[in-house]
Amino acid sequence: MAEAITVHKSQGSTYEGSVIDSAGMDWEAMFYTALSRNRSLERTRIVNVEKIRYRGSETARDVLVDVRASTARRRRGL
Repeated sequence: MAEAITVHKSQGSTYEGSVIDSAGMDWEAMFYTALSRNRSLERTRIVNVEKIRYRGSETARDVLVDVRASTARRRRGL
């Protein structure tokens, strides 16, 4: 069974992991909030990563690139 909530509703909560659909996210803070609600990145999946309209700092952008690469490796089973 699964549940779905908005990023706004997730504020102040903590989850073991989640699936984050990032399509249409255009606020860096919204993506950060969605990602930071999870205790474990290993149990977190991000879908539609390529559709994030990201305008953040270089450091944050580098982290996003690393997350994308890690997700791609997991999909290939590496």
